[in-house]
Amino acid sequence: MEHPRTKHTSMAVSKAIGRVSIPMLIMAIAVLVLPLPGQAQGKHKGTAVLAGGGIGSARAAILEEIVAKAGGGEGNICVVPVSSYPWNWDLRDCIDLDGLSGEAAIACADDFGWRYGNSKINIDYYGQILEEYGIGRYTGVYIDPTIREESHNPELVEAVNTCTGFFFTGGDQSRGIYALRDDRGKASPVLKAIQKKIKKGAVMTGTSAGTAIQTKRFVIANGYLPVALTEGASPAVWDAVEEELVFDGGVCDSCDNLLFNQFQGVGNFKYGITDTHFSDRERTMRLLRLVADSRRTFGFGIDTATSLNVDNGIMTVIGQDGVTILDLTRARVNRRSDGFNIKGVRISYIRPGDTYNAKKRRFALGGAPIEEVDTAPITHEDIMDEQGGDGFRMVALLSDLAASARRVAVGYSHSTSPQYRVTLIKKSRTQTAVHADGRVSVANMWMRVDTVK
Repeated sequence: MEHPRTKHTSMAVSKAIGRVSIPMLIMAIAVLVLPLPGQAQGKHKGTAVLAGGGIGSARAAILEEIVAKAGGGEGNICVVPVSSYPWNWDLRDCIDLDGLSGEAAIACADDFGWRYGNSKINIDYYGQILEEYGIGRYTGVYIDPTIREESHNPELVEAVNTCTGFFFTGGDQSRGIYALRDDRGKASPVLKAIQKKIKKGAVMTGTSAGTAIQTKRFVIANGYLPVALTEGASPAVWDAVEEELVFDGGVCDSCDNLLFNQFQGVGNFKYGITDTHFSDRERTMRLLRLVADSRRTFGFGIDTATSLNVDNGIMTVIGQDGVTILDLTRARVNRRSDGFNIKGVRISYIRPGDTYNAKKRRFALGGAPIEEVDTAPITHEDIMDEQGGDGFRMVALLSDLAASARRVAVGYSHSTSPQYRVTLIKKSRTQTAVHADGRVSVANMWMRVDTVK
């Protein structure tokens, strides 16, 4: 069903068009900047609301949090759709495939955008939702991700300077980095203005790719198991013409390789590497490998329909599921062995009601103590969900060990070339809690991964 058109327009294209080319239409794109006087600055310095994607049933709680931190009725959120696919893709198809031209082609592209989420339409789509939840105003920061020069537009810099918060849409985070940085990784004027506003207190928010792009360094770009775990991470760059990642193995055309963007992301999340759609797509092992290979310390995996909220280093969770935190402070990787082998990892899974202090590295779990019971040895198969299940394999293993009087649980990969064994160990510093809905939170469970054959 089509979304209604609104007074907020992120582009204006000349109406005096006959049959025109795509470059001519692109040149006609303009962003309308309508700043309001007295716009409120975000009141919570150093804050973020980072959603794992597919907000779904948690939409109200997450969006209310975003709106509140951006100033509510006095706030102005900039919607930044740099990761979404370009509007002119739909325009091109409407011209080339449907034989349309002029205003009919533009209307066709907009219609496809409402259904599939192109970069132009996502401004109004998310902006209208944010207005429904009480934001005073939204401003579109439209940059065609295939035309880097647009991120140097002084009118867009002016637009950014009016905003009390930023919402980065989903799509492909590598596309977004390409739009905001040059071939040497240097930040564009628009990105610099965004970073400056964040430092002054504007709230940063995003969903899916819009969350992944917030990582300062080693923005995850691709990776599917078991290849990602076995072969390790490689740097990649975005080819805007081919719309593919390019790395030392060639063009990543539906490849499984674990890739990270060789340039920095937006850089507003400085606590570690982020990954999204996490437990439902069972991405624990790919994030673990990237954090280990990059010699970082922390990884944060945010589940779908869930957000990680940050206030000056204090992290909480809103939404449907939880956030996985990987701590490699004491981890040791055996880089001389085959496959991938690591020990000393601390893995935590926090839910709504739990708190993590990133500065002090301390957890406060909000549920009740768990009454452990005697169980049979805990062994799970297909721990990486390679057979395409519903995910949450690692969460299930963590939960089963938390509820058991046993101190060790083991999971095996489905793949056997090589096969991996994941061992969880409950130690004296491990914390566990059960919430009112019966689901479990875990902090500081020890984990090791071994190649067994």
